[in-house]
Amino acid sequence: MCLLNAAYEEKQKTLAYMKPKEREVFEQSLHDATIVSIRRNATQVELTFDMAGGFTAKSIISLTFK
Repeated sequence: MCLLNAAYEEKQKTLAYMKPKEREVFEQSLHDATIVSIRRNATQVELTFDMAGGFTAKSIISLTFK
C-alpha cells in the first residue's frame, strides 16, 4: 500500500470521531492558508486563517482550541 493511500485511510478513520463542524474543516485543506491573527486568553487560543488561494470555498476559517 502506498503512503498516500495509508494517509487517506487514517484520515477517514479520524473523521468518524469528529463533530460535524470539525469534520468540515478537516475534510477541506488548510493548505496555502495564511494566518491572519492569533488570539489567546487564559482558557483558549483562536487562530484565524485567510483562505484566499486555498482549496476551499470559504474565505476565512477561525479555529478555537480550548
